[in-house]
Amino acid sequence: MAIVMIRPTTPGLLEELQSPKSLTSQTNALKALKNEVVGHDDKKALWVRLGALVPVIQIIESSRSSGKQRRRELNGTDVSGKHLTDIEEARLQAIVIVDSFARGGPAYIKPLFACSVTSALLSSLSPSENPPEITLASLKALRTVADSLSLCLPASHPSSPSLEALFTPSAIESLVEILGQTSSATIIQHQIHAVSSLIAKTCNEERFRAALASSGVLQALAYRLSTLIVSKGYVLPGAESSLPFGNNSIPPAAPESAKLAPILRAIAMIIKDSKLRALQLICSPHIKSVFPSPLDPWQQVMGADGALQPEYADSSQIENPIDNLLPEIPPSGTKSAQLQQNAFPPLGAGPPVHLTSVATQASAHPALRPDRHGFENDGFSDGLEDREESPLVAWLLHMSRVENGFSRLMSIAVLTLLYRAGLASKSRERGLALMVVPLLVRMLDECCASFHYASTKQDWGIARRRMQTVTEETSGVLAMLLKDSEELQKAAVDAHAIKKLAQLLKLACARESAPPGAPTWHADGSEPSLSMEPTETSVLGGRGLTPLAANKSRVREGVLMALASLGPFKEEYRKEIIAQGITPLIVDSLRPFDIGTCGKDNPGEETQEIEGNPSSVMIAACCALRSLSRSVLILRTTLVDANVAPPVFALLKHPDTEVKIAATAVTINLVLDFSPMRDAILKAGVLEIMCDLAHSPNPKLRLNAVWALKHLSLAAELDVKVLLLRTLRPQSLVKLICENTENSALTTPRASMEQDDAMDMSSLNQERENSTSIDPTKMFEDCRPEVINLADSVGIPDSYNLRSAKSMNDVVLNADKDYASAIGRTRLAAVLDAETNPIKKARSLDLAVQEQALSVIRNLMCAPGSPEMIDCVFRDLGQDTIFDILSSKLKPSAMNLSGRDKRKSGGDDVRCVPPAEQIIESVSYIIVHIAAGRPRHRQTLLSNPGLLKLLLPLCNHPNKTVRVAMVWVIINLSWTDDESDRLGAKSRAIELRNLGFLEKLESLENDPDLDVKERVKTALFQMRTSLKD
Repeated sequence: MAIVMIRPTTPGLLEELQSPKSLTSQTNALKALKNEVVGHDDKKALWVRLGALVPVIQIIESSRSSGKQRRRELNGTDVSGKHLTDIEEARLQAIVIVDSFARGGPAYIKPLFACSVTSALLSSLSPSENPPEITLASLKALRTVADSLSLCLPASHPSSPSLEALFTPSAIESLVEILGQTSSATIIQHQIHAVSSLIAKTCNEERFRAALASSGVLQALAYRLSTLIVSKGYVLPGAESSLPFGNNSIPPAAPESAKLAPILRAIAMIIKDSKLRALQLICSPHIKSVFPSPLDPWQQVMGADGALQPEYADSSQIENPIDNLLPEIPPSGTKSAQLQQNAFPPLGAGPPVHLTSVATQASAHPALRPDRHGFENDGFSDGLEDREESPLVAWLLHMSRVENGFSRLMSIAVLTLLYRAGLASKSRERGLALMVVPLLVRMLDECCASFHYASTKQDWGIARRRMQTVTEETSGVLAMLLKDSEELQKAAVDAHAIKKLAQLLKLACARESAPPGAPTWHADGSEPSLSMEPTETSVLGGRGLTPLAANKSRVREGVLMALASLGPFKEEYRKEIIAQGITPLIVDSLRPFDIGTCGKDNPGEETQEIEGNPSSVMIAACCALRSLSRSVLILRTTLVDANVAPPVFALLKHPDTEVKIAATAVTINLVLDFSPMRDAILKAGVLEIMCDLAHSPNPKLRLNAVWALKHLSLAAELDVKVLLLRTLRPQSLVKLICENTENSALTTPRASMEQDDAMDMSSLNQERENSTSIDPTKMFEDCRPEVINLADSVGIPDSYNLRSAKSMNDVVLNADKDYASAIGRTRLAAVLDAETNPIKKARSLDLAVQEQALSVIRNLMCAPGSPEMIDCVFRDLGQDTIFDILSSKLKPSAMNLSGRDKRKSGGDDVRCVPPAEQIIESVSYIIVHIAAGRPRHRQTLLSNPGLLKLLLPLCNHPNKTVRVAMVWVIINLSWTDDESDRLGAKSRAIELRNLGFLEKLESLENDPDLDVKERVKTALFQMRTSLKD
């Protein structure tokens, strides 16, 4: 097809933008440029080459109207009634032009960011300083930039553009202002929806989520959610009498144009992977105003000490009214079809019930029977008691049944995050299995239909909009819900989830050719001469992914994660996944982009889809393979036939650290002693790579690498063991066992921001230690949150001001006292400490690395060739060093509880903590293997009485595994090799008796664990026999 040359229709247009004769002429020039580029992809590249982006973005940054004037308009009802000034009209046209260029795709990201497009658009966000039309246009442009940015390929642009500036304090303040507007005007609602969508698209890092949660955005979203709850009529009876923070009324109802799905999606992104932020949501004063604390409406049944009075001792009598809107859950094991049919009426049958009139409707609506009991307790240990659960959980469950499409999916997403955070009651898991999981699996059918629609239509824009709503998110939400729950996994498999996920994966992996379209302009010899040299602002970037390819990548990621969540526990589930014939697709998802070919700046080149996968898809594929490789049968057959080792091995050298973490996690299973791939992987050099990764500064990568080395050393040949020890280097192995990263954790940027919170927690920990009876409401009396009054600037009523806190401590510790009493102040404080104290995070990872490093030594000393390897370890690491390490690991260690650098705090915040059970077990079995060596090795142990004295109290350890290990130590030390060792065995038995081990053995003869009892019989027999000789 011939390429049609497109030239500017107005030669003086660019000159008018750069040097306008008047505001009117400049505005007219902008309108003409808008008409040139909107909907004309073939003209955008030329205007970028001509340098049109620079003056357009300069116009956006021009002088803005007074904030006070706009502040008055913001609080009115007719926010769009005033005509825009000439300057404002010019800025609006310029923003629309930027939005059009951004719609051109990832090729335009490079020149846009070279012109500082982010700062220009962010300067036009504040509704108190800009007309609503400009604010809305800026939000849409930012959202379009975010969409195009997500299509960029790695290494396509060295400057790595991002929207990180969106999470600066000034930008976040504008987001809070927009979310806090109370006007019912349609344009304001569109702004709120745009902000929510922008948050969902860009808040993809933990630091961004923390910034939004601690700066008032999460509270602003909670306010929007509360207004939607009011508008739908779900305010609990008696809510007005128990309003928190002195409010005198419930929030106003949201206008009809308000939408639930965008708000829930933004909330889900912020509270993801954080129990602390989930607590901020349910403890928000805005949520509490419509859903009071579970105990609030029944305070009359509480005693003076806060305990239930005897006649209400059964917590099931304190009922959550929202539960009356849910179908009753059939008892476990019930097979009556009639019962299940009555319990689960058709979705959408009947109008929604407004709880504000629950008392009058109870007799008429069968779902509102006041005598309904709670769900059966399944023993979900990480959940709350029924009376501790926020009514928000039951409301989200109800919304997942009455809503449709994306609103249903986002209701399930937030519900899943609260459930995963342990903020749902223990009895909810069965309800999720019967009501939510089937809905999600049914939605997979809609996802498959969306892909079929996308593959048969030429209009990619329509297909993309349809796919983005449900298809990209459903499988990811399902994966998050099923993780680590056998009951939910069973419900999904019973609903044929594996078959539907496999079908969706096949569709997402199908190759598609680029659709026919108008040829794109590109320069050739007949190009008009340009008077300016090419600069960063006038050169297009790489072509990136197509929207369809990006959609497929995200769907593949979600499906692979869902399959990974289904496979960890049940062999029959893994076999069913393999039976779908998708193993080659999983392996193909391990292939990265070919940076050498896909990073070229050829935006006009018409090609096939770019081959390869983004990092997120490769990580998900690794998770799926790790789950499948838990099966010995699949590991030895299907995965060998699929040749998974080479692509996984290649990812160990990937530049993305998260990809390397996922790849090492798969390698851990692939190098087990019964894996047929072990020898091939060893020959490929995995041992050297793992030894290098064991020195990584990333603790997760270091942990996985050492874990893989532990498996490589298990039942390995003697030469492999020696090579491992020499390659890892003895001093590095000692460092892995003994290294303490507590103080280095305090030097990270994240830790420095959290130090103040951790310091505040030290006083709370001290109070918890010094008091045997703590008043949970007293613990929060000294907190003084800094309240930022946004009523004048945002329009929120005084009784519903958005609240911001000095620190994360204030956010959680100033929660409603009744609710905090219900779920326990110490539990709230523990959550805060777990997420904000870098010392505890570092210590937890240190213990995990030390456990695996000790296990490496344990496996090195195990057969085959154990005596030779014991000598090798003693020689390379030093015999005295080994015993000093073992002794130190069995002694209490110092732990910094406050989060302050103990080198600077003088040791005042350091506490002694007992050794961890996993460390004790690893050390114990190292001693067991040394004692299983030759007689000189056993004598070496007995020559260290200090170490043996540390073992003596472990004979009564509460962990049966440790007790068994201690008995094995005695069995091996009292063992007689042959006649020449008889005198040595007697000497060792006498020494053990003098140390008190014989008495300990006799006390274990009636141990409750059968394994311990049987091993004690053997040990006593050997000891008594040696002592008689």
